[in-house]
Amino acid sequence: MSTFTELTDKVEQPKVGEIIQLLNNEIPPDNFLPCNDSIVSQATYPQLFSKVGLIVDGITTWTAQSSGTTSQINTLIYGNSLYVYATQAGGLSTSANAITWTARTSGTVSNIFALTYGNSVYVYGGTGGVLATSANAITWTARTSGTLSQINALLYDNVNNLYVYAGQNGVLATSANAITWTARTSGTTVSINAIVYGNGIYVYAGVNGVLATSTDAITWTRRNSGTVSTIDILSYNNGLYVYGGAGGVLGTSTDAITWRARDSRTVSNIFGITYGNSVYVYAGAGGVLRTASEYTYNTATDFSLPSISDQTFYSYNYYIKCDE
Repeated sequence: MSTFTELTDKVEQPKVGEIIQLLNNEIPPDNFLPCNDSIVSQATYPQLFSKVGLIVDGITTWTAQSSGTTSQINTLIYGNSLYVYATQAGGLSTSANAITWTARTSGTVSNIFALTYGNSVYVYGGTGGVLATSANAITWTARTSGTLSQINALLYDNVNNLYVYAGQNGVLATSANAITWTARTSGTTVSINAIVYGNGIYVYAGVNGVLATSTDAITWTRRNSGTVSTIDILSYNNGLYVYGGAGGVLGTSTDAITWRARDSRTVSNIFGITYGNSVYVYAGAGGVLRTASEYTYNTATDFSLPSISDQTFYSYNYYIKCDE
């Protein structure tokens, strides 16, 4: 007859980095730590750190804020000390702190899908090639985009003083002043939903996870985004490329070539990501809007445990195995 020890030895035990669920009156086994967002030492738990890493590069937890709308937020930017988002039917709002928002008149009833700021000019684009500019994000002037295709993405590259828009069917154009636009070849016929410039690299992304890079916004090279979900937004700030999209998909990269999936803590579609005043902000379907601050600990020596809570009737606690 087998002993209890022999039987338990035959059961596969959790590996380092795996999480278990216990009732709140149960005591966890040895070598487990609570999943409570605690900061611990990389040197103390090297095996666990190799599994967990820095859970979200540069970002801790997201905090819900009131966006002032229940309309779908399609795009969100930060420029000239001002956050700006735009929605369906020409909705547009501004904020100085990403918490309190003021509705503005955009001058259009078309859906706005793209915003950018550069060279003292805000620019939006949207359905039917609608495009407008503003010096303050309050008063807007309509411009001719040169396309009837829907504009899904806009950027301003302050290194090369270049505006770029992209949209349905792979349409892509550039401009030196946001008024006169020149069509370019994107290398794809699927819809481009997002475009960004950072660290000398232009990046676009879109339907089915399509993603490409360029050094001049003219010649483009396809890259592996790591997802087949539709990517709706790209951002580059603080040395980090970030994309977001369908079902809350979120990915980050330091070079725009190798991408790593992240936990956005939402299943809503993410349509806007930006960074300013040491705060990351994302927004999307149903008016979802969350903010996150930078790490408040030394990422060279420490790391954060996962944060998992359970508000069900049974109130479970979660623990992660830290070493063998």
